[in-house]
Amino acid sequence: MSGTHAGGIGAAVPGHTSNGFASVFATNVPGIGVSVFWCNQMLANCNPNPTQITPLPSLSWPVAAPTRYPLNTSWRVRLIKTDDIDVSAGVVTIGGSSAVSYNNLVVTTLSITSSSQITGLGCEMNADSRSIDVRLPTIAKTDFDASPIPRANDKAKTFNINLLCDSGVKVSYQVDGTQTSAGSNVLVNGSDEGMASGVGVTLFKGDLSSTTQLQLGSKLVHGTTSLSSTRVKIPLTARYFRTAASPSAMGSGFVSTTAFFTLFYE
Repeated sequence: MSGTHAGGIGAAVPGHTSNGFASVFATNVPGIGVSVFWCNQMLANCNPNPTQITPLPSLSWPVAAPTRYPLNTSWRVRLIKTDDIDVSAGVVTIGGSSAVSYNNLVVTTLSITSSSQITGLGCEMNADSRSIDVRLPTIAKTDFDASPIPRANDKAKTFNINLLCDSGVKVSYQVDGTQTSAGSNVLVNGSDEGMASGVGVTLFKGDLSSTTQLQLGSKLVHGTTSLSSTRVKIPLTARYFRTAASPSAMGSGFVSTTAFFTLFYE
């Protein structure tokens, strides 16, 4: 008894085995492989664990003669993500027929006639989040007496990055900008005439109650969307940060910083 793949199924993809045999094979879409299994029982009696089933092209056992073999036949086909998927490749198609033979006599075939359009999951950024202007309230040098970061909420500003995503998307983000010093996580103030000195801006993850300072230049996981929740809101809070040794060493003027955010969808 033996099995053969359809002509549209390619070579084995390294690193995938079942019952000791190569089990995943290339399709016409890079990053997507296919596994084909066959069982000579009704599906309910077949082994449900694909890692314990011999893949179709590795089937090989002698047929005892004369022996009556029932023509029960069940197939299981699985599409497997094997690498980054090239969604531009479009539709997964598997041409030809897979077959099982007893003593070189074909007893059953499988043709996969449907096709699967591969699309990438992702998100669309709301219009109000594509360019965000965060205006911090006016602040006095005396507000920095107790801490380099004034904790009064009326001296901070919360804003949101709003997205509409597909279900099942893992959303991460990263905020970058010029820092006052490496690893400070404080955005440097502009240096033009009239700008304040000894002060920058830092961001916090969350709303005004947050005490978690945002790590600039780091990819941060926000969460994964579900069927019931595809609208994503990433709340951030901007606060002043005194970089001078003391409030008296600060120079009055304007504060203007720039940051860039990058979104990742997986």
